Amino acid sequence: MPKSKLRSKFLGLNVSDAVKGIITAFLSAALLTIYNIIVSGWPTSSELLDAARVGLAAAAGYILKNLLTNSDGEFKTEK
Repeated sequence: MPKSKLRSKFLGLNVSDAVKGIITAFLSAALLTIYNIIVSGWPTSSELLDAARVGLAAAAGYILKNLLTNSDGEFKTEK
C-alpha cells in the first residue's frame, strides 16, 4: 500500500513545504542564470539580481499555494 503524502493544513505550512519552496527557488534561479550565461556569455550583476528575483517569486508562489490548499490539495477549503 503506498504511503500517503503529508500535506499542510489549510493556512498552515510544514517544514517539508518550506524546504520544497526553497529548492524550487534555487532551481528556478539557477536555470535562469545558466540560460543567461549560454545566451550572453557571462551574467551581469543585474542578470544575477533578476535570477534572485525569479527564485524568490517561485518560492513565494509555491508557499502561497501550499498555504491556500488543505491536506487533500483542495484550494481554499478548510478540512
